[in-house]
Amino acid sequence: MRQESWSRPQVDLEVAEGDRFDFDEALLPDDSWEPTAADGDYEVAEILRHRDRRSARQGRILREFEVRWVGYSEPTWVAEEDMNCPALLADYQDRLKAQGRYAVMQADDESA
Repeated sequence: MRQESWSRPQVDLEVAEGDRFDFDEALLPDDSWEPTAADGDYEVAEILRHRDRRSARQGRILREFEVRWVGYSEPTWVAEEDMNCPALLADYQDRLKAQGRYAVMQADDESA
């Protein structure tokens, strides 16, 4: 014997246009998608140099970058895993490669 499936009761709501509520518009501040300094996010202006240190606790090499921030005069050291600017990191790596090639070319000129 097969049981009949039951359906939930349904009620159609009719809401006037003026009574509708947009939760996104009402609850979120204006331009809330734009990051601000108050959110704890800072923008990297430039990567100046890097250093490698050995972690005493983990015994592995940790790379840190000295960065200059937008709106701040003093640079600070930031761990590689905390860097969130892949384009600037790629530019910095390209600069290092170019400096290495230039040094090799100079050494070759001096030996000739």
